[in-house]
Amino acid sequence: MLNGASLSTLDRRSYLGGSEIAAVVGLSPYATALDVWARKVLGAESPMSPAAEVGIVLEPAVAELYRIRRGAEDMRILGTCIDPSEPWIGATPDRVRDCDINVQIKVVGQWQASRWGVPDDGPEGVPAEVLCQVAWETNAIQRATGRRIDVSHVPALLGTDLRVFEVPTDHAMIEMLIDAARAFWTDHVVTGRPPEITAEMGESARELVHMIYPKDTRPVVDASDEIVRLAIAYDDARKACDEANDAKGAIAAQLCALIGEHEGAVTADGSVRVAWKSRASAGTDWKGLATSLNPSEASIAAFSRPGSRSLTVKVKR
Repeated sequence: MLNGASLSTLDRRSYLGGSEIAAVVGLSPYATALDVWARKVLGAESPMSPAAEVGIVLEPAVAELYRIRRGAEDMRILGTCIDPSEPWIGATPDRVRDCDINVQIKVVGQWQASRWGVPDDGPEGVPAEVLCQVAWETNAIQRATGRRIDVSHVPALLGTDLRVFEVPTDHAMIEMLIDAARAFWTDHVVTGRPPEITAEMGESARELVHMIYPKDTRPVVDASDEIVRLAIAYDDARKACDEANDAKGAIAAQLCALIGEHEGAVTADGSVRVAWKSRASAGTDWKGLATSLNPSEASIAAFSRPGSRSLTVKVKR
């Protein structure tokens, strides 16, 4: 076990943490196994979201509110707990209460509130990714300290409503997470081979693929059946997108024609608002401005960005 100061020196790429395990097993709505792999292997880090920033700032206050309401005598910050036998297993629990209760604090935004139940629901009132995190932290604490953790508490602040969920330690879930995480770590992090990319990974997967394969260094390859299938699916999706954009443009033209010279339109109860306002500026033509200054070739080269790979798909029907 390491103390709190260790967070600045411990390389987070060297272990799987509690906030990552749900993505590894496909239960996170915020990240995928590919995102976790990119952090560990490529060192890719996404900027902190506003929601995460709020959570970090409010965590001490929620911890204190929980302590007062639950009469907790001892609330400690352990820092990062690392399994000595398998050091890729680690977690940084928010707090540990009275030496044997893992406390995972959550500040829940308005868009996520509907995913939470009430304390009487027990574990069923907690989103799946949080249950994964709690199980992984419990396991890391037990392995690093030898302490037995039979229950975790999840104090979740929804607006001004503090809901405390009690989550018994689920040993079957812990074993399932360890098996899946061990396979992920051995097959992908140790080898550097990325996990399979699927459609469910969304647009963020494309950015990561560009990081993995930034340049084309080999000649054209014979198209496999899978490449052909995906190329046709891509072409179909592009056509559907073009049709949707055409429909969107036609509807926009109708709306603007009905609004005419007005700034917009609004219903009496304010449930529908449409604005069509003039902007003070359409933006700056930086390329035109730079050209007017007649820069030298050296200046142009200094400010030129390296080209990126562009995907082109052509399908004959």
